[in-house]
Amino acid sequence: MHPPSADWLGVHQHRTHVAIYRTREAGVTSKQTRGSMRILLLLLAALVVGPSVATSQEPPSNRYPAPANTPDSATQAQKEYGKHTRQGFWFNAGLGYGSASCLDCNIRTGSLSGGVALGGALSQKVMSGVGTNRWWKSEDGATLMVETLAAVMRLYPSATGGFFLLGGLGLGMIHRAAYGFGSDTEAGFGALLGLGIDIRVARNVSLTPFWNAFVVAMNDDDANVGQIGLGVTVH
Repeated sequence: MHPPSADWLGVHQHRTHVAIYRTREAGVTSKQTRGSMRILLLLLAALVVGPSVATSQEPPSNRYPAPANTPDSATQAQKEYGKHTRQGFWFNAGLGYGSASCLDCNIRTGSLSGGVALGGALSQKVMSGVGTNRWWKSEDGATLMVETLAAVMRLYPSATGGFFLLGGLGLGMIHRAAYGFGSDTEAGFGALLGLGIDIRVARNVSLTPFWNAFVVAMNDDDANVGQIGLGVTVH
């Protein structure tokens, strides 16, 4: 009897064989897919860079008002918002455990899962950026990877607190590889929801426990992943 994870990996291994056969039979190239991905990446970049540039051009006094006798807005923001000051560029990387499944599956498969994100702070309560989340597992010669690449936004209910809600929309991908048969990657819609809390351990560095759920959907396949882990955020 195979372990539960082998069943789901086996399904995707079979789908890899079928997808590769269809691709070879039809003589289809990946140029259109790559073109669509480039367009989406440009859109994501516009979503992230546009607001960040607009915010950076705004006078510091508008974002973090400082008294007339205090020219250093960063110092004033530190005094006003305490240790949870959020300004300028931010970066996050995290790793943990992920549980993956699909709509027609009655099992879940656990494995490593993590993510990376970066962007800019729009205010004390809003940080926008772009991020990727990934789950992957290899077993019995088969490899399966579920990934999202999305424009993301962190919303902090309190300007002086570290708790936040996370959301994102963008590209979703499922990559399958089977030893002796090759590999196949499908792209579709991706979405992300999550929450976490920044625990400051230095002036601009936080440890960030998190829980995320992300989904990937396309015409004939889908996947969903729940992940929990610990990250590091640089503000």
